[in-house]
Amino acid sequence: MNKKAERPDHSNVFRLFFRLNAVFYRDSEEYVGTTQATIYKESQKASIAYLFSPAYWGRGIAKKAVSTMINTLIQQYGVKSLEAYIDRRNTRSIHLIKGLGFEWKDYITNTDFFKGEASHEFVYGFNVDLGKK
Repeated sequence: MNKKAERPDHSNVFRLFFRLNAVFYRDSEEYVGTTQATIYKESQKASIAYLFSPAYWGRGIAKKAVSTMINTLIQQYGVKSLEAYIDRRNTRSIHLIKGLGFEWKDYITNTDFFKGEASHEFVYGFNVDLGKK
């Protein structure tokens, strides 16, 4: 599918819950990144995002942190489905989310302008009830 970017309506902020977590490296207690979730309470959905310092890429830290966040969303907040919007050029992030069991759902064009060109995003999802991320 190829369509214009569509984001959830945020006009009723009381239906949303934002969770932001700083991630610190256990061995040095250095800040290494952030995980974030926007929880849509009524629909039991969450949109996730994450950002990690390149100095810590390839160590499994992001995978562990994102996995922990996902488990928390499911167990503590009753989330039944998750989505991640990822720039198509971000192959590391795509590899990470696929490694956590997420599946490709959609492709959205012209979501942003980043690094000198239009950004297009893949949408990956996980449905808890179906056992598929």
